[in-house]
Amino acid sequence: MIQIEKRRNGSFIKGFSSAFRAFPFISQNRMIRYLVIPVFVNIALLSAIIWFVFIKTYPVLRSLLIFDQWYLHWIEYLAAPVLIILLLIATFFTYSVTGTLLVSPFLDIISIKTEKALGGDVPDPGFSLKAIWRMLGGMVRLLILVLILNIIILPVNLLPLGSLVYSAVSFFLTAFFCGFQFYDMPLERRELEFREKLLVGRKFLLTVSGTGAAFMLMSFIPVIGFLGVVVSTCGATLAFRELILPAIKTGN
Repeated sequence: MIQIEKRRNGSFIKGFSSAFRAFPFISQNRMIRYLVIPVFVNIALLSAIIWFVFIKTYPVLRSLLIFDQWYLHWIEYLAAPVLIILLLIATFFTYSVTGTLLVSPFLDIISIKTEKALGGDVPDPGFSLKAIWRMLGGMVRLLILVLILNIIILPVNLLPLGSLVYSAVSFFLTAFFCGFQFYDMPLERRELEFREKLLVGRKFLLTVSGTGAAFMLMSFIPVIGFLGVVVSTCGATLAFRELILPAIKTGN
């Protein structure tokens, strides 16, 4: 059973900055060759997702929110920003989950190489379909949880400035989801169950969300966005070794 020795939520800034610290770290430790295949896969994937969501899907959904009756304009005013937020969330979810799964063997290598470069013993159970299946199952459960929470807070939009509050909370939930999958790799190597991983994520909520927020930001920066999954994997492993690993222990 896992135990958290330090009862804290970590640091959003450290989690956020860890993703950007990964750039020089990857170069200094000669890990660039592991980026080639993931980058090409993510170029194709992210381009396809953005094209489909915002070029093909958004205009169709937006047209459904246009009403001729003046007294129904409030629905358009309320639903338009929510639609954009939901499409952004869908973009991040689809890209992060699909991208991580498609290049997971390479990301796992990068995570392991990062841990080894930082020194110490690193569990390396090797690549297995079982591990991928466990990771996918964890992602699906966390995704369902995040979506349920987004639905629960949806009525907040009806309050004054509710759209701003909803946007902020939804952003934070999405950032946590995106960040959690990158921390899942070093946690999976230590054979933790999903509930134990979720406990670590909750205790280091700010750190995990910070890394996820950095990933979300990078996803919309030209060129750098295609490196987002890779550098976030390295950055999460850096933060894991520095902040999380010293604070957790396992035992019966």
